[in-house]
Amino acid sequence: MSEVLAQPGVWAALALAGAAVLLAAVALRGTSAARARLAAVALPVLPWVGLAVLASAVLPWISDDLRIGLVGAILAVAGWFVTFLFQLDERETDQGDLMVALRAEIWIFLNDLSRNARADVETEVLAEVARDPAALVFFPQPGPPVVFDANAGQIARLPSDAVDEVVQFYGLLHAARQFALELRDPLFKARPAAARIAAYRDYFKSQRDLATLAARAIEALNAAMGLPAPEISTPDPDRSGRGEAGGAGGE
Repeated sequence: MSEVLAQPGVWAALALAGAAVLLAAVALRGTSAARARLAAVALPVLPWVGLAVLASAVLPWISDDLRIGLVGAILAVAGWFVTFLFQLDERETDQGDLMVALRAEIWIFLNDLSRNARADVETEVLAEVARDPAALVFFPQPGPPVVFDANAGQIARLPSDAVDEVVQFYGLLHAARQFALELRDPLFKARPAAARIAAYRDYFKSQRDLATLAARAIEALNAAMGLPAPEISTPDPDRSGRGEAGGAGGE
């Protein structure tokens, strides 16, 4: 081993290998915040690594034990660096898959809200209850947030801007699901028509607010993934026409 380490060519090879590993940070600079930070740390270290390798190769008083220790340190640092890059790639892939899945789920909710939370649907429902105080309205409960619930522990790993928008949407979605259940409660249905109409107005407003948050969450996820902003339609309070969802009548 001592004879091998005494060969300048061996040290030159180690120096080139170390330089290649550390300079990989340059190629990866800017692809992500984590990689940019890693490059910022690795690049200043590179000259010192080269100096240590050069000194060990040319200084005669450097012992073989010290050379062996330096080789081990170089290999350990290079191994950590490469391992970190692989872990970073895997984590970014998982993060991207999660954002795609969340965006798809939010799109589904937004499509339903765009049909059911329009102002013309609200007008039709409230007019029916005003004409017939005994009329009852059925509000379908939004479906469960399957993707969000299954990955709740991973949401904090999303980019900060996307986390804010996603959490706000799903927080209001939870409240909307509970609101729909309360509107089905027999005690609520027994309340006077005026009180029920006021609650229905609040419900439709919460649905429009939820649609706005859904659109913002989708935009934030697209921005985090580097995708162009999509064309998103949200319920328009000024639209008129016959409603397609909701409805009043006996249950």
